[in-house]
Amino acid sequence: MTVGADAVLQPTMVGARRGVLRRVVDWAPAIAVAVGFILVWQAAITVFDIKRFILPAPFAIGGAFITYFSEVWAAASYTATEAVGGLAIGVTAGLLVGLLTARSVGVRESLLPFAIAINSIPIIAFAPIMNNWFGLANPMSKMMIAALLVFFPVMINTVRGLTSVDPAALELMRSVAASNMTVLRKVRIPNALPY
Repeated sequence: MTVGADAVLQPTMVGARRGVLRRVVDWAPAIAVAVGFILVWQAAITVFDIKRFILPAPFAIGGAFITYFSEVWAAASYTATEAVGGLAIGVTAGLLVGLLTARSVGVRESLLPFAIAINSIPIIAFAPIMNNWFGLANPMSKMMIAALLVFFPVMINTVRGLTSVDPAALELMRSVAASNMTVLRKVRIPNALPY
């Protein structure tokens, strides 16, 4: 006896509908709050006659967004390119410097306090330096500012993660004559992932 395709698909379709319904029910309160906020905002602008230059109405913002979408998209893509480029540079450099710094106790003890101190400097102080080095219109100046934002936290946390390994795990790896690269791959890097 063969089972028809409808009989096999029926439970799958019911399960899919339940999943969609569950998602709609889960998202409904958040959507209701967002729509309510926008409606209250629009009503407050109308009732209190707030000037457009002080607080524009949400429908006016939406209309301007649609009207100038091509310009907004060009600016957003330019900014996204700078942000993603800076993220890639900062993460790569932070991981590499963190890996190298974690290998030597002397380097770590001398470099980590400087990294923590530089990380506490407001990023706006670096903006004129980067603009002077790379040029004001060059996207690399913005990428390097984003890279600096990312570099120090990644580097500091990489060093902390690689060095705060359970001594018993290191002793176990030494007892089986594991190489430094094996210890790094099997113990130190998995330990550093939460950082």
